[in-house]
Amino acid sequence: MLTDGRDSLSASLPAAVAQLPAGDPVQRVLRTLGERMVDELRDLRGRVLALEPPGPQGTVSPAWFALTDRYVLVLAAAAVLGVWRHSDALSDPFLADPAWAAAALHRIAGRLGIRDVDLPEECLSRVHREVLTRFRDPHGFDLYNLPLAG
Repeated sequence: MLTDGRDSLSASLPAAVAQLPAGDPVQRVLRTLGERMVDELRDLRGRVLALEPPGPQGTVSPAWFALTDRYVLVLAAAAVLGVWRHSDALSDPFLADPAWAAAALHRIAGRLGIRDVDLPEECLSRVHREVLTRFRDPHGFDLYNLPLAG
């Protein structure tokens, strides 16, 4: 949207959100937050198009930097949804759980100033349980969940 179709990550966001289930409270929050990210992406496009183009020496107004920061957060949200959508419950049940994705989008939304969506308590309890399991086992606290040496 901001890159004239040359950015597949931002282009994936509206399609990913359109396919999100909304059957239980966690899924509904995930969908709502995803919709807010799509709204933010559309708003950003309009705001960027309204900016003065960069000057002859490549100088830009500070607004470019603020909007870039917001855009990167929207890209992070798109990446979260992509990882969640393509996760396999057999290989990693945690990544297939919408709770972590909802919690991640909630955190990103907060950084964007979107604070009117309440996160179900079960999201944080599921993430907390996974963190404790990975600490105990020990495994990395990343998307790969690989065993740690030592």
